[in-house]
Amino acid sequence: MAWIVGCTPSTIQPTEQESDPYPFIQGNGTADEADEGHKPYPFQSTPSGSEATPRPILFSEIPSPSPDSGVVTGILLQPGEKKDPYLAEIYLGRAIEAQQPGFDPIIGFSRETDPVAVQNQETGEFYFSDIPPGKYGLIIWNPINSYIFKNEKNEGFLILEVEAGSISDLGELRMP
Repeated sequence: MAWIVGCTPSTIQPTEQESDPYPFIQGNGTADEADEGHKPYPFQSTPSGSEATPRPILFSEIPSPSPDSGVVTGILLQPGEKKDPYLAEIYLGRAIEAQQPGFDPIIGFSRETDPVAVQNQETGEFYFSDIPPGKYGLIIWNPINSYIFKNEKNEGFLILEVEAGSISDLGELRMP
């Protein structure tokens, strides 16, 4: 005799939320929807019109570091030889050194509190400003996953040290 467990006929209809497995809002992300507690997902929409066209970030506009904080710059590109930008949210997560030698540090990360980069969507250039001195890991985040950037030379995490009053240029970084 074979038993089938958990399969019973059901007359329960799925709710509206269950019928749509994706968490996207229905609508265009207007202020009225925001007032109702809805937030556009995964990216914020902008109203149509000439004033809503985003202006590319020019790197002549990188802020100068203050005496007690640093600035981090770089370019994030797609894999391969082309100069296509890789567009994702870029964060700096605090590096917490391992207690035993030879181990990568732990990278602490919070989308709510960690610094997020300003990125030029046409070129992939980015910068972080007003970063307190310390060691950080570069985190690439999108709605599907996150990635702690690796150091191409030694296969460990790319750890950068931010110094007060300085600009750290990471150069061109390519996603694997």
